[in-house]
This record gives sequence, structure tokens and C-alpha cells, in this order.
Amino acid sequence: MIRQLMACCSLVLGISGASCMVAPDSRLGESGSLIDTDALLAITQANGSDEVDVRLTITDSRSQPTELESGQTVSVNGTVLADLDGVGTYTATLPEAETFIVQVRDPTRGVESTTVSGPAPFDIESPMSDELASLSGFTLQWSHADSNLSVEIEMTQLIFGELRSQIIRSSEDVGSVSFEPNDLAVFQQGASLSITVTKTRRQEGIRGFNSTVVPVSFSTTSTATPGS
Repeated sequence: MIRQLMACCSLVLGISGASCMVAPDSRLGESGSLIDTDALLAITQANGSDEVDVRLTITDSRSQPTELESGQTVSVNGTVLADLDGVGTYTATLPEAETFIVQVRDPTRGVESTTVSGPAPFDIESPMSDELASLSGFTLQWSHADSNLSVEIEMTQLIFGELRSQIIRSSEDVGSVSFEPNDLAVFQQGASLSITVTKTRRQEGIRGFNSTVVPVSFSTTSTATPGS
């Protein structure tokens, strides 16, 4: 193919005197390799569910969304992720598991596997379900603290048809967080307070891609009663 293009260039040069160049790094007639792309693979599970949701997005070297080509697949625990919405987002719903085996299949490289683990299941210990949560301040506690995980706490309240919320994020799971009155100022008595704690283990590097971020999250929700 390169020889044919060079011959074509020579003919054009002879007729018009114009210049012609073939990029030395062109992969003419070859499919793109996934090793030249980046990916975000998110795995999430809610408390009480025996399933996990998997979502994969792939971007090229210009950070633009890209799609899998013929013969390329990504699977998690044996289930191939599918682009159900036709916009290049690959998803699957899988049975819960302690670890996840990610397999990247690419005709240019074969099959490469990576094992990913997530947070251990945990419970909110205080306030327990329907216990009092003082709007003057209270301490939220949960089990199985792990300093290798990050934590997000979302509190929501639906009152008089209005949804109120507050989100607190921490880069380290220490097992508890204390709220001051200013943190709770958007809430009031008269409606339950939903508290969701989400722990995330963030892993980097999936074999078969250039750069990959894999956040694996587990969420637990409890309901408290706001008080004075």
C-alpha cells in the first residue's frame, strides 16, 4: 500500500509539480488499537442489591469519545459489555462479587486480564434507622473503615414538595464524620432525613488500554429523624 501511494505521489509530482507526503507513523489499512485509548470503567453497587452496574466509556488521544471496533470487546466476570444506547457507552448488570476480572480483547494484542476489587459491604451504625439526628449537630458512624477508600455522604430531605440536599466528600475513610449546625442548615424538622454513604476504591491501570481509571463503589442508605 505504501509503495502504491508513493507511486501515485510520483505521478502527481511529474504532472503538477505539487508536493506529496505520507506520514511515517500512518497505520494504513489497520484498525485502531485499544492500547492507544483511555478508559473509565465504573462499577457500582447499592446496599441491599445483589447486582452491580458496570459502565465503560473510552476516549482517544484527543480525549474524544470513541467506540470499540470490529473484534474488540471488554468483559467483566465473563459478561461482555454492550453499547445498548448506541452512543459509545458500554454497560452491563452483573451478580455481586468480591472481585471483578476485566478482560480486554483486541485483535492487535490478544486478550489481557486485570483483577479489580471493591470496598467491603458496610452498615451505618449511628444514627440507626429512624433514630434521632439533631440539627444542632450529630456524628455519623459506619462500619469497616478503610483508609484506602474515599467516602461521599449525601443527605437529602423532601419537605413541602422541595428536595433539599447536602453532599460531603472525604479523601479518606475514617469511619465517621461530625456535622455542625452550619452543615445541617438546609434541613428542618417534620420530614425524614435520608443519609447515603458511598465508599469508593479507585484503581488505575487495566491491561489493554493506555490509561484507565476504575472506581468501584458500594453505597449504604439509612433514614434518620431530624430533631432539635
